[in-house]
Amino acid sequence: MNVEQLFAVRLRDRRIEDGLTQAELADRVAALGGQLYQQTIAKIETGARSIKLGEADVLARALGTTVGDLLQGALPAELEGASEGDQGEALARLEEEAEEARRKAEGWAERVERARLDMERALTVHRVAVEEALAAERRTEALRARVEGRPPRAVPARGRSWRLTSESRSGLIMGEMHAG
Repeated sequence: MNVEQLFAVRLRDRRIEDGLTQAELADRVAALGGQLYQQTIAKIETGARSIKLGEADVLARALGTTVGDLLQGALPAELEGASEGDQGEALARLEEEAEEARRKAEGWAERVERARLDMERALTVHRVAVEEALAAERRTEALRARVEGRPPRAVPARGRSWRLTSESRSGLIMGEMHAG
C-alpha cells in the first residue's frame, strides 16, 4: 500500500467516523473553495483515481484535520527501509506542499471575494442606471403629454426590465424598456 492508497483508506475511515456521506463531504469541500464531486471522492476512496496534494489538503480540512494527521503513524510502514531522517524530510516536504496549496487556496478565496465585491458594485451602478432611465422615461412621458394636450400616463417603477437593443453614439449600450 502506497501513501496515496493509505490516504484514501484513512479519508474514508474519517469520513465514516464523522458520519458524513461522500456528497456531504463534497459540499464541505465546496464551502472551502474546492471542487470535488461525490463521484470523484468515491473514486479517490476506492483508489480508482489518484489524488493531487491540493485535493488531499482541502479534503483533510473539510474533515477538520490535516493531511499529516490522516497519515500520522503511517509513514514508517510506507517508507520501509528509509531512515528516520529520510522519513522526516519526506513529511516536511509534504507539509510544505500542503502549506503552499493552502496559500494558493487562500489567494483564490481572496480573488473570489474581490470579484463578489466588484459584482455588488456593478449591481449598484445598474440599479442607479435603471432608476435614472425610469426617471427619464417619466419626464419624457410628461413632455409628450403636455405637447399632445393630455394627462401623463403612469410609468410603472417595478416589473420592468431592460432588453439590450442598440449602441448609442456615446458608445454605451442602451436598452428598450418592456414590461417584465
